[in-house]
Amino acid sequence: MKKLIFIFILMAISLQANTQKILVTNVAQGSGADSISTHKIYTATKLAIEMTSKYISVADSTRNAIAALAGEDEKNRKVEELGIDYFLFTSIDVFHGMLRANITIVNSKTEEENTGYGYAPLHYIKDGNKIYDVAMLTALQRAMMNVLKDSTLYNHQPKEYQSKPAKSLVVGGFMFDDNDAKLIWKIFNNKSVMSYFASESIYQAAKKSDNYAVYDLNTRDSMYATFNLFLMENSTPPSKTELKILNTFAVDNFIFGSIKRVKSHAEVKIVLTELKDGNLIVVRSEVARLEDDYKDDFEKLIKSLTNKVLLIDDNK
Repeated sequence: MKKLIFIFILMAISLQANTQKILVTNVAQGSGADSISTHKIYTATKLAIEMTSKYISVADSTRNAIAALAGEDEKNRKVEELGIDYFLFTSIDVFHGMLRANITIVNSKTEEENTGYGYAPLHYIKDGNKIYDVAMLTALQRAMMNVLKDSTLYNHQPKEYQSKPAKSLVVGGFMFDDNDAKLIWKIFNNKSVMSYFASESIYQAAKKSDNYAVYDLNTRDSMYATFNLFLMENSTPPSKTELKILNTFAVDNFIFGSIKRVKSHAEVKIVLTELKDGNLIVVRSEVARLEDDYKDDFEKLIKSLTNKVLLIDDNK
């Protein structure tokens, strides 16, 4: 028993010795984040650092002592004396239902600078107000993994505190082609309404993915409205203007769907693409038969195909 305790002590000392020290130099409210206090941003940033197995944040008292020193030379000597490895700067942006964390990290010795970011949707609202805490921590964790190029930083945490890198994803429209079928299904009667319903069905499935931070449809439409694009047709392919706007928002991926009548049935297709320089590059697609004209079956099939395209486990 004593031998086992001794081994655990040695492991703890070894882990502590291998951690690198990060000094949080500054935090800021970015675009749309006025209602998030800098104190909250600072606290969440330190927590995101401390939750890793490889980095620790410099104590507040030490941070304040360094800031109080008179000249840069004196500060640099203190940083070297304390063995601080990195300086870190954080800012938070919020756009409607999406939060983005931006991190810049600087090597204290080489002065090499890297930037990274992480997204997280704002799912929680209380008394009409958005709750930022959970999304902010998740986005900061993803930004840490992105800037440090290490997807394993939080693997040791309990499941509810683990986080994975996640790309931003926008749900596009849903196209309808009745193919001059003799018998028109009800699903095709009001393409504008049904297209939005189909896109919302994709979103409801996609938002459960651990690999993507998914914009809700209202936030998507607000992105377009920011550039005075108000009359998008959801049942047509995205225009060059729409893709250019998404590119401006640094959206990583775009998912859309279609339904086409084929004799007695229809083919439903979901396509995942990557957005690069305003163009869509197909990553993965899935097609399946819809045998009837029932809205519930249509919705169920869309969600099932979305799960397959985004590699979501149906049993979760």
